[in-house]
Amino acid sequence: MKTLKLLSAIGSIALILSGCAGKDGAPGATGPAGPAGVANISTTEYTVTPAQWTVVNAGVNYYTLLSVPAITNSNVDNIEVSFNFNNSSNWGLLPGSNYINVGDGFTVVYTNDEVEIDYFYSSSPAVTCYFNVTVIPPAAMKQHPNTNWHDLAQVKAIEDAQNMSKN
Repeated sequence: MKTLKLLSAIGSIALILSGCAGKDGAPGATGPAGPAGVANISTTEYTVTPAQWTVVNAGVNYYTLLSVPAITNSNVDNIEVSFNFNNSSNWGLLPGSNYINVGDGFTVVYTNDEVEIDYFYSSSPAVTCYFNVTVIPPAAMKQHPNTNWHDLAQVKAIEDAQNMSKN
């Protein structure tokens, strides 16, 4: 009796699983490919020289604009901007203060295709500034739900893994 029940269960499972295959038992057709790069994090480095700052209010604030085509309506809230002024591996997140001079401050404004960096101090930066703009699509955030997106090392590790899988 146990053997009959076991054979009946195996037969039922086989019948159910065979209904999932194509007409001839082969797998079904592959669906269309999704859009390229939909979940890829992208980081672009920008170099801003002292001459590239525009005066808003002399002695108070200055700005520079960075063209970032990767920023769209769907990811404009998922942008991280980091900064350094000696082109080292030490990057600080913006907004921030006391990066170049004691009492200075940086803010960031994002729009489609553009990042505005505002600098508040008595003069514009007298050094070359380096900015990394990292665009994090919502799909990447869903794929990595436990990531601290403000931790540059975690974001870089995910971006590096994505770049390795492309090669």
